[in-house]
Amino acid sequence: MIKIQLPKGEWSYDPEKPLGNPGGFGAVFQGYSEQFGTIAVKKLHITAEEAGHREVRVANELMQKELTHVMPILDAGMDAETGGYFFVMPCADHSLQDEINRRGKIPEIEAIDILSQIASGLLEVSQIVHRDLKPGNILFHENKWKIADFGIARFVEESTSLNTLKECLSPQYASPEQWKQEKITNKADIYSLGCIAYALISGKPPFSGAIFDELRERHLHSEPPVLECSPVTKSLVLLMLRKMPESRPSPERVNNRLVEIGQSFNQPSKGTGFDALAIAGAKAAEEANKEEALRLAAEKEKIKRQELARFASQSLNQVIDSLFEVINKFAPAAKIFKQANPYVWLGSALLKIEPPMKNGELDPVFFEKSSWDVIMIAKITIEQMNPKYVWGANLVYADPKRSGEFRWYEVMFMTSPLSRNRSSFEPFCVDYMNYSDAAIALGGRAIGLLQLAAKPVPIDDEHLDSFCNRWADLLAKAYSGELSHPRSLPLS
Repeated sequence: MIKIQLPKGEWSYDPEKPLGNPGGFGAVFQGYSEQFGTIAVKKLHITAEEAGHREVRVANELMQKELTHVMPILDAGMDAETGGYFFVMPCADHSLQDEINRRGKIPEIEAIDILSQIASGLLEVSQIVHRDLKPGNILFHENKWKIADFGIARFVEESTSLNTLKECLSPQYASPEQWKQEKITNKADIYSLGCIAYALISGKPPFSGAIFDELRERHLHSEPPVLECSPVTKSLVLLMLRKMPESRPSPERVNNRLVEIGQSFNQPSKGTGFDALAIAGAKAAEEANKEEALRLAAEKEKIKRQELARFASQSLNQVIDSLFEVINKFAPAAKIFKQANPYVWLGSALLKIEPPMKNGELDPVFFEKSSWDVIMIAKITIEQMNPKYVWGANLVYADPKRSGEFRWYEVMFMTSPLSRNRSSFEPFCVDYMNYSDAAIALGGRAIGLLQLAAKPVPIDDEHLDSFCNRWADLLAKAYSGELSHPRSLPLS
């Protein structure tokens, strides 16, 4: 037995007798006290140095209250000799996780009673956010279900710089705002309670069996699976699992609703009208959760595309600068104008670049018919005055195979041989009025008004020199009046 000295006295625990599996915040061991007999001692995974010798104030708050559905704390603080932090509690019979492991699915009427007791515990200490509510922290003690470890998560978060979710919290029960490391309120506990409801009624939490990053994605953007239970219970659980904390019910509302649902199980049915209304309410809750998940997924996609567009703009500027440097190096007489729409005069030959639209990324709907996921499109053209000829291409920032790799490509178009209206100048670039035709050409699975005049080629990074040399050569031909329609298209 190891002895520890805490603010309220001396305690002992046996490191060879763990109670349950170690958690993210600490490990629990069987202990002994002359006053209380067998006890549970939780040793936190932080030291006095890491915590700055902080006092466990939340433990003092809880010890001063008479609590029914919160595990009492007998003592808490730092052991001066070892520098470790400990929480001392009475020994419980078992945890809710033990109950789920043993029984699997819990009957709904019993699950509602358990959830009601947990909700009552949250209300008893409403000024404290638990932050790590899960079945392993719900203990059966003195014939009641009680919440354990109140305040430990907050103490560790405030005392260390740990990556809380990855190293401490239980990802299957963590709220979206915890995954995003945003401000935490008691609505996070409500979300966790909704996950516990799933675990009780279905035998497992709503999002499980995935690697860490996949689990994060599901909590943030996926709707929970169908829960087989009464419509009224389903409606409440889905409300608790809303992605946005502001759209979840308050702890008071959840507690009151659980009491009402529990009472309804012991009352005769009020008629098919009420039953139908409950079913409709559950369906509405499911649809609302689905709409919220879709909306958040769309917002995430929009943010991703905006970030890609910002990077694409920076990358395109580097490409343009490199091209102008090559032109200036080999043709110092060229007049280079770097402005909103950059251009270069070499004699009577004009090279123009039209950057993407100011609003940034394209609406994905433009290229739905294509395998290409397109973020931005620019245009580059060379005009030869005598004889008149224009050579053009689009500069497209895209992922051609939707494989997750975006870069800049040079894409040239020509008129389809089946079209009656042939373009005078080929290859050419397209503007937004013709994006749908360009999408068909890029798709390659249908015949449209346009087709590719050459195989699209990357122009950035390792392909930058080739791009610069190619367009510098075209500018030189335009200066000499040698630019003309290719002998054959598509270009090889």
